[in-house]
Amino acid sequence: IKYTKQLIGNTKNKERLTMTELGIINQQIAYRDELISLYGNQLKSVEKQIEDNRKRIKQLEEEIVILKDKYAKLIFFAYKHRNSVKDNSLMWFSGEDINKTYLRMKYLNQIAKYRKLQVELIKKTQEKLAKKEAELQSDISKKKEILDSKDKEKQQFQNDKDKQKELLTSLRQEESKLKEELDDQEEKKRR
Repeated sequence: IKYTKQLIGNTKNKERLTMTELGIINQQIAYRDELISLYGNQLKSVEKQIEDNRKRIKQLEEEIVILKDKYAKLIFFAYKHRNSVKDNSLMWFSGEDINKTYLRMKYLNQIAKYRKLQVELIKKTQEKLAKKEAELQSDISKKKEILDSKDKEKQQFQNDKDKQKELLTSLRQEESKLKEELDDQEEKKRR
């Protein structure tokens, strides 16, 4: 009887330790859940940035088309009026006075330069955005990998928790069995 009581005490100690370990594992699972939720929010944020960048790229592509169209019209206008003014030297004499002619030539040159600069600027911006999108896609794949690894960790902790519960159940069954045995032994002792 004394030995059975000692076994019951040992079983209760094991049960308390197992309960403590189970609490620690539950806490770790809760931390992993928070971490997984945080990564999920970061993924949503990155995906929104990618969508915004795609919209901006589309806008820039439309602007490039418009600018190229305007530039083509400007070139066509210059080509169409080339007969009236054969070369730049005749343009000097075609205006009302030299100042107006000079200003007209200067204005046309500035427009042409401005259009070219604008197209180049938009192309550079588009390249930057494409690079940014590639970086964001890389971030998404990295974060998905991290999320997968965290899910695996969570599953591992869940497996540990299940094992601990099984051990706890087995210890409680053993304790119950030992108590029954103790009751039988004490009954025998009374008899």
